[in-house]
Amino acid sequence: MATGTNSLTKLRFMTYNSRGFNDSKRMYIAYLLSSCDILYVQEHWLSEEQLAMLNGLSSVHLTTGVSGFSNKDVLSGRPYGGCSIFWRRDLKLTVTQLATTSRRISALLLCGNDFKMICVNAYMPCEPDVSSLDELSFQLSVVQELINKHSDCHIVLGGDLNVDFARVSAHTSLLNDFCSQAGLLPTVHHPCSKVDYTYNFGMRHFSVIDHFILSEQLFRQTVCNVYAVHDIDNVSDHDPLYMELSISVARFTSNDKVYNCKPSWAKATAAQIDAYKDALRKQLQSIYIPYSAVTCTNVCCSDKSHFASINHYVECISKACLNAAECTVPYTRARGDGGCIPGWSELVAPYRSKSLFSHNLWVECGKPRTGVVYDIMRQTRARYHHAIRNARRNEDEIVNERFGDALLHKKAVLSQR
Repeated sequence: MATGTNSLTKLRFMTYNSRGFNDSKRMYIAYLLSSCDILYVQEHWLSEEQLAMLNGLSSVHLTTGVSGFSNKDVLSGRPYGGCSIFWRRDLKLTVTQLATTSRRISALLLCGNDFKMICVNAYMPCEPDVSSLDELSFQLSVVQELINKHSDCHIVLGGDLNVDFARVSAHTSLLNDFCSQAGLLPTVHHPCSKVDYTYNFGMRHFSVIDHFILSEQLFRQTVCNVYAVHDIDNVSDHDPLYMELSISVARFTSNDKVYNCKPSWAKATAAQIDAYKDALRKQLQSIYIPYSAVTCTNVCCSDKSHFASINHYVECISKACLNAAECTVPYTRARGDGGCIPGWSELVAPYRSKSLFSHNLWVECGKPRTGVVYDIMRQTRARYHHAIRNARRNEDEIVNERFGDALLHKKAVLSQR
């Protein structure tokens, strides 16, 4: 429930080609949403009926999008395409979805007190043949139509544009001409840009094909940070692109429901219960007992000091119980806080630790593209991502095995009684 408003001095954007929407991608997109106000996602591979699944990723974001294919289409192989835009529901903006004739473009109109902005998320074709150039030309005409219809608005075009401005190609020339005619500027050319790459092919070939492209006023006056997010937990071959614009936006404040963790006695082992008893015994020994109040036999006692002493005594006992449980017994947690897959600790976590170490070492060495450090980074990253896929593939088997072990353990315990 809204209780007031405050103001954001920076509007945070991210764009990410997820290349699918499995459990790993779902968790990572949810993680990205915690770090931005507006997120563009491409290639979610969801059908029109499945787009509603995106609404469950964040309780503080809303989303809209398009599927890359119709429900009537007959597909061979895996699904493809699609793009969506997420935005924080507490932004004090009027948000309108803009319809287009393209399945590669999703667009929103954001209206605040001091500005109007069109957010355009695009998944452009890659450049294997001449026909893709015609497709790119058509998609750019769709964007141009949006710009023409809303000529009084700022433009934030972003997404996987499949164009590297450092590369000489027909696609690059076409996009450059479009930007020049529309008065748009790519943020990769901004002085504050720290983007090194956004796409990798097996960590061997790197390029910048994910972009934010802005109308000139936004580019000149509001861009304060642009960089690629390189994270080993990202299992897509695209890395997220982050951008901050110094735009003040009012935001509703609310009293979020706080989850209170509690001791999970059902999960506590016999050893943990014994440890709890020992810890509680030590805690109770240090509590002063108000004998005069406890031994008072006057049923009509009106001594205020007795009431205060007993209340303080009960409070100390309660705190001792909670403190003893906190350091010895497992606690419950909010649904979705863990997000780990079955078998994570033994099958995946060791590979993640090695990958994280080698990745950080690679970053500290200046992200070399050859050499021993680079090779180790590539190998440990590949093993980590393979371990994730393997655990996902065998998830049912792992769960069934654990269930069987639990039954056998319970049977053995009962037989000993």
